[in-house]
Amino acid sequence: MGDDTVGERLATIETKLDLLIVKRDDHEIRLRKLERWAWVVAGAAGAIGGSIARLLPATGG
Repeated sequence: MGDDTVGERLATIETKLDLLIVKRDDHEIRLRKLERWAWVVAGAAGAIGGSIARLLPATGG
């Protein structure tokens, strides 16, 4: 690195920053998908639990 010019070092830094931005954006997309699925699963669990609670008295449980 001692022979690198300032321009070369700046280009290296810019490349690394571009990669970090892409990785961050990908990470945010993955987190949003995971959060969306968590709400879907929570809603399904609530619906199933509510259905079971309504059916148990009808079956004598």
